[in-house]
Amino acid sequence: MRITVSERAPFAILQSGPESAMVDRALRVLGPATEDEERPVLIVPAGLALWPGEFVTAREAVALRDAYGAISERRIIPLSLTLDRYGGLVITVRGGLRLLLGPQSDLAQKLTLVDAILAQVVHGQRRIAAIDVRAPGTPVVVYR
Repeated sequence: MRITVSERAPFAILQSGPESAMVDRALRVLGPATEDEERPVLIVPAGLALWPGEFVTAREAVALRDAYGAISERRIIPLSLTLDRYGGLVITVRGGLRLLLGPQSDLAQKLTLVDAILAQVVHGQRRIAAIDVRAPGTPVVVYR
């Protein structure tokens, strides 16, 4: 018989209302979140039990974890991920730029569009506050 023990690695901070906890990729609560951690923040509705050792199985938390994987593959590093009141994905990246992505069904197409928009605007003098690609056929760029 062989037993392998491995330490769980912190992945993100899960915030549910005023409570927050450090979780691993399986969404197992590792313990309370600390201020000095630089991890993405997954913001879910209030009311989740964030007890150490428990797995978080809320649909919203799972959706945000999965979205983080797809987004980070595109070299977009989110600071926070949440769902709007309609269930659409909203991401905040460094500098306060918000990406309004909407439903995750066509996330790859929307991320390609965000990449193209950022490539066009990055060299300009104006700063972007938000990119709204909830309707990919008519993207909206909001400047500061």
